[in-house]
Amino acid sequence: MDFGSVHIGDTFCKNILIKNIGSAPFILSKSFMLSDTLNFSVDVHSLPYSIGVGDSIQIGVCFHPKTESTFNATIEWGTDLDAAFAHSVKSNSALKGKGAPQAGVRSSAPPNSFSIYPNPTQSELTIHVISEVGKETEIEIFDALGKKVLAEKKYL
Repeated sequence: MDFGSVHIGDTFCKNILIKNIGSAPFILSKSFMLSDTLNFSVDVHSLPYSIGVGDSIQIGVCFHPKTESTFNATIEWGTDLDAAFAHSVKSNSALKGKGAPQAGVRSSAPPNSFSIYPNPTQSELTIHVISEVGKETEIEIFDALGKKVLAEKKYL
């Protein structure tokens, strides 16, 4: 399950469908193993749950990145299946998500040497720069997903 790009500090949830395609019912238990509990979580309010033949359940899984990076995790689901049979059944789910920077202004310039308004903006913005005359200044603007939308070098 790919959560795509999620801003650091935000939470995005999806449902995983778990279906019994076997010939006997089984119980999906709360004793699962989630490999990354810092950036992912599982909604366990409906577990344990008995899944009859041909039946299914949707389990909520959330991604809440703490840093800017790509994260991969696995859920090893716990069931009451006999160990001799359980190895032949898919009982895990792969998770993936990317932590994206929050929208806003980040600067490597000294404090109070520039101003941007309005911030955030949806269309136009004004950048006011206080700089030494004849000094090259580089301006880079990124959208809310971290994609560079403008890069310019200007002599002020």
